[in-house]
Amino acid sequence: MKTLLPAVLLLAGLAACAGNPAPPAPAPFDPLGAYDFSTNVDGTLVSGTLTVTDGTSGLRGTVTTDVTEPLRLSSVRVDERTVTGSGSTPDGPFSITMTVAEDGTITGGWSLGAMSGSVTGRKRSG
Repeated sequence: MKTLLPAVLLLAGLAACAGNPAPPAPAPFDPLGAYDFSTNVDGTLVSGTLTVTDGTSGLRGTVTTDVTEPLRLSSVRVDERTVTGSGSTPDGPFSITMTVAEDGTITGGWSLGAMSGSVTGRKRSG
């Protein structure tokens, strides 16, 4: 018994010093909110906002830009930290995809008919 107690205390001390605790897990991603973005369309810088809300039958979305009327998205999906929205316009199908980094910056792309481009920006807090 006298040799068992020091061995147990030694093992407990080693276990306590085994390493640093793991950093806390990041907060779960909340897709709701406004995503301010910019893109280049035929050489013109265009600013816009994707707004994602919680509707009665799932997520809803609207895209507004400084050169177009608001576009209601018929589908909004979230896969981990990537938000994808799609809808229809008179010029053809529209889609936008944004991946949100932990710091709120966004990267992604869009397509409208035969046109496409990249987007960069930031998700608003709150």
